Order: sequence, then structure tokens, then C-alpha cells
Amino acid sequence: TMTTTKKTGRPSKYSRALAEQICELIRSGKSERQICAMKGMPDAKTLWSWKEKHPDFLHQSARARADSADVYNDR
Repeated sequence: TMTTTKKTGRPSKYSRALAEQICELIRSGKSERQICAMKGMPDAKTLWSWKEKHPDFLHQSARARADSADVYNDR
């Protein structure tokens, strides 16, 4: 017989919509530390974990950071 083990812990709050919201905040000039301090946002450890588990989010957030830098460099 096969035994299955259940994962323990809370389910992830990760969603494409939340990832996009975080990236918009990055584009607007917010740091990840500031975002993580906002109500309803994940903490820094969770954000890092999401980047490891979701390569698309890692690339999306890096692009948002680059876009934000471009905006501020143009000013």
C-alpha cells in the first residue's frame, strides 16, 4: 500500500494578481521592505520564497525594479 503524506503549514497567498500588485508598487518607487510592511502584503521571507518558487515573479519583479530605476534616472 502507498502512504501519502500531507503537507503541513499554511497555504500560500501567492497569486498572479498579488504578484502584479507588488510589481506595480515597485515600479512606483516603493522598496520591497516598504511593501512588506504594508497591510495584506507578505513578509520579506515569504517574498523571497515566492521568487524561488515562481521564476516568472522573480523576472517580473526584477523588471519592475529596472523600470523604476529608469524613471528616477530620467528625472
